[in-house]
Amino acid sequence: MAGEKRSRTGDLMNAVALFVAVVALYVAWDQARIGRNQPHADVVPVLRIGTTYVTAENRQGRPVRRFKLEVTNVAIGPAYVDTAQ
Repeated sequence: MAGEKRSRTGDLMNAVALFVAVVALYVAWDQARIGRNQPHADVVPVLRIGTTYVTAENRQGRPVRRFKLEVTNVAIGPAYVDTAQ
């Protein structure tokens, strides 16, 4: 009976070690995938363009609607905008 208990404990330890090894392999693979994509993400700008209308009063107290254009870089790397139309 003592031999069976040791065998069950050994089997359980082997299963746990196999599970930990599979998880470690997945984490290593995922980190390598992110590492391959990182240089691409560092240099590609992603611009978010938003428009709104803002109502404000002018100096005479009359309401005036103004068009507001907002451009934001939401990527990791720099975004250099040369021209806009």
